[in-house]
Amino acid sequence: MRRPIINWLIVMLVIVLFACLALFVSQKALASGKELSSVTKPITKVNDLKENIDYFEETGELTNENVIHELKIHLTAVEHFENNNKLTKVIKHLDGFNELLKHQIENGQISEKVYRQLKSNTAKLIKETKIKNEEPKLMVYYRAWRDVTMQGVNTDLPDENQMSMDDIPYGVDIVNVFSFVPEGEEDQAAPFFEELKDTYVPNLHERGMKVTTAIDYRDLVDGIEYVGETPTEEEYDKYAQEILEEKVYAYNLDGLDIDMEFYPTTEEVEISDGIIKALSKYIGPKGEEGTLLVYDTNGSNLDPFENIADSFTYLGYQQYGSDSERTESAIADYEDVFPKGRFMPGLAFPEEQDYNNRWYDAEEPYEKSNIKNIAEYVYENDLYGMFLYALDRDGRTYEEEDLNHVKPTNLLWTKTAILEVKGYSLDESKELAVHHWNRVQELDGEKDETIQKIHDATSIYEVNKVLLGSSDNFEKDAASLEYDPLYEEILIENEQ
Repeated sequence: MRRPIINWLIVMLVIVLFACLALFVSQKALASGKELSSVTKPITKVNDLKENIDYFEETGELTNENVIHELKIHLTAVEHFENNNKLTKVIKHLDGFNELLKHQIENGQISEKVYRQLKSNTAKLIKETKIKNEEPKLMVYYRAWRDVTMQGVNTDLPDENQMSMDDIPYGVDIVNVFSFVPEGEEDQAAPFFEELKDTYVPNLHERGMKVTTAIDYRDLVDGIEYVGETPTEEEYDKYAQEILEEKVYAYNLDGLDIDMEFYPTTEEVEISDGIIKALSKYIGPKGEEGTLLVYDTNGSNLDPFENIADSFTYLGYQQYGSDSERTESAIADYEDVFPKGRFMPGLAFPEEQDYNNRWYDAEEPYEKSNIKNIAEYVYENDLYGMFLYALDRDGRTYEEEDLNHVKPTNLLWTKTAILEVKGYSLDESKELAVHHWNRVQELDGEKDETIQKIHDATSIYEVNKVLLGSSDNFEKDAASLEYDPLYEEILIENEQ
């Protein structure tokens, strides 16, 4: 009878041992899981990195109080920008956090484990922030025949052109070169295209801007040559490369803007679909990274768009003379084939010698203007951005004096639209303006009437107007025509 009892005791002992082993393994797994979740959970905000540091402090991986303080104080500063939705600054200062980590590992202040984990999670947060940081963009149509290097082209006005592409303000993200050179005026236009390639494009690229050029849809379709009833894939591809070589690559541009303002036939749609598919292999979201392919239209005819919608970076919608009600309607027209996050409504300044159209997009009072309305709508509804046609005509009106002359501009409306569409607050615009005035006047805190006017302003437009002056009299009432809000912000950041 004793052997069964012994066997039973052995079995019970084995069970107890297995239970203890299981408990030990589960506790280790729990601890491991806690460690894993503490440093590898989804990283979506700056506080997640702070929690990583707390964990390493709790587990003894981080013990140097000065090092811990340095890391946390840096992240607190980054968190301030995050809370104020200044995501570009978040990215910049996270790069600085990486440099701090590098300095600490090189000086033996943190372990390899801490360095690798914090660096990895910082990279994840930078990637996540960049996705969020697709802030609304501002695109401008730059009319090449009004550049200072292209005098007397496509015009019968005797006035000299006033604007250069180097005058385009900071904060413009995309410049669309819009050009028409009448036959026989090619020699007069040539200096512009030389300047475009050799000077303008490099300068704009250095400032982070993309540069595209426009092509009319009809020219796009009519230009292809083919042998059979319809072009072959090889013929489409050859034609696409010819277009890009002539219009984009020859000037080191970033992409192509297809201007669609008529109703094509079914046959023309079939051909344009083939051309655009061929182009999309090289530029746009399917092509080389960083390049643009744009569909630019003033209507909601889906036929020439729906089959190749995914080839385009964004859709520019010409809604001149209209407010956000038309924007909403157009977004609804396209919603089944194109996301609103890639939709860019556009307005226009008055063109010279245009005796037919009356858009009134940039008309005071500013608070009731279409530019104010669309800029706010774009920002609040997460659209791709907005565009302004005829940049050089910023501030002009439909009065006879303006319609029949080429005049300089202070870019008051454009510089205001940049701040509005990117979500700058009134207080932030005042900070930029005050910084500029203090810098150019070297006031050193001295009480100044201009500073008071800036503080008293009730809109971003009024703030900018204090320095840039009024559109029709800035030669006399401007305090500082060189004021560029987004350039001023760069200067402020460089001081920190």
